[in-house]
Formats: sequence, structure tokens, C-alpha cells
Amino acid sequence: MEHLRFHQKDIRGLNGGGLMYYNYHATAKKLIADGHLTGYNIVEKYNKITYLQDSHCIIDGVKFYGSPWTPEFNDWAFNSTPEELEKLWEDLPNDIDVLITHGPPKGILDKTLTGLHVGDPALLQALDRVRPKIHAFGHIHEANGTALKNGIQFVNASSC
Repeated sequence: MEHLRFHQKDIRGLNGGGLMYYNYHATAKKLIADGHLTGYNIVEKYNKITYLQDSHCIIDGVKFYGSPWTPEFNDWAFNSTPEELEKLWEDLPNDIDVLITHGPPKGILDKTLTGLHVGDPALLQALDRVRPKIHAFGHIHEANGTALKNGIQFVNASSC
């Protein structure tokens, strides 16, 4: 897994919640888990995109899993109740290398300008079991950045 050593420049926010992964052969593969746009419309427009909605793909032996679901917020797309999110995250596979979600887990790069931590507690709990090497997300633009916690590299790829 040597090629999982990403640098911050390799990770780009796509509408706040996506990830662009460049392999070491410089072939771009675009992966999106996004709650603002309809993924299927994106795939139709850009034919080199693999849209991940509660699904995975493998690139160069690295397993990417993407999901757009977030806690309820202003009646946006891909919002769910705490109970629905708990069930959704219970079903995450254990062998994920890179997890891509639209929103953050509770308490990690999720602090709003008003000081509230608005991440998903059920996602945080699932991360203890799944333990991906990288978890990339967006949604909380003012909390963009990186953090290393419990051996997981967290990346809030939101742009401000």
C-alpha cells in the first residue's frame, strides 16, 4: 500500500465532498460521493467518472468506497435520520482503504463557524470498526483541512 501515501495536493474537493485520485502513472480517475449534484447526471456528462453511491471500486489494488449520506440538514438531498444512518454505516465493508463521504464524522473537522460539531456520530462509531487508511469528505467548508486520528488520515476537502 505504498501508493496510499497521498499528499494534500493530490486531494481536491469537488463541490465540497469529492476526491480526485491520481495514481503514480498519472492517469486520473475521478470519484465522487456528493450530496449536492445528481451523480447519474455527472456520469452522463463526464464519461471518465466512476460515481460511488453506497458502492466501491478498486484502482491499482486500492479499495475506494463512497457514500453521500449526511444527517438531516435544510432538507438537502441525501439526508437521513440518525436511525437510518446508523443502519447504513453498519453495512460498510470492513476492507475499505479509502472512504469517501459527503459529510464528516462527529468531532473530526466538523466544527461550524458557530462552534457546533455537526458531524455524524454513527459514522464515527463505524470508523472504529472499518478503520480505512484515509477518510475524505467535505460538507463543512469552514472546517477544511486534515487530521490524523487513531491511524486514519482524515481530509476535509471542502473549499472555502
